[in-house]
Amino acid sequence: MRSPHSTGTAGDDPSLPRPDLTEPGASLAAATAAAIRDAKRAGSFAPTFRLPDAHHQDVSLIDLIAAGPVVVSFYRGIWCSFCERALERLAAIDGDVHALGGQQVAIGPAPVDDAQRQRLLKLGLPVLADRDLKVAASYGLTVSIPAELREFYLQSGYVPPRKGGGDGWRIPIPATYLIGRTGRIILAAIDTDYRQRLQSADLLAALACLKAMR
Repeated sequence: MRSPHSTGTAGDDPSLPRPDLTEPGASLAAATAAAIRDAKRAGSFAPTFRLPDAHHQDVSLIDLIAAGPVVVSFYRGIWCSFCERALERLAAIDGDVHALGGQQVAIGPAPVDDAQRQRLLKLGLPVLADRDLKVAASYGLTVSIPAELREFYLQSGYVPPRKGGGDGWRIPIPATYLIGRTGRIILAAIDTDYRQRLQSADLLAALACLKAMR
């Protein structure tokens, strides 16, 4: 069951069971549900950002929306296999997004080594590094990995940041936003289950509707 705090249309994969509250991962789902109560929603103005891409070039939201609507997708890290597949799906529709007058960027933690950076470059999708997760936090999209899950996450490839203060176990909450030229959020898709993402068809349909209104 989708959390009452989720918004938009997340891409439910019927092959993936929804989190069972008796499972260990339920603690992360519960923490995520609490965190996203304050997440940015459709109708709100999107917090602005200026972040470096994988080529070390700064990209700003203000510059992006000056050219048209922008899809902003937050992901947990390239270490997360679900996130990597989600980024690959976004890259696969990048041409369709541009054909509908839009652009898209993904925002996640900075790669921890050159191998991760090369995996991001291989996507062919603009991926921006959110050091210290300040932009994710401004959208209300961070959660701390519960203590009982931290060893599992380390084994899965998560590397706590070596520099900076704060909570080294804090990660972004996956979400997809469609932001209009005024900076207002038109669509917000957030889910307490990090495996569920906005379906590509739903995103393209939203962009098509937006184009028809212009």
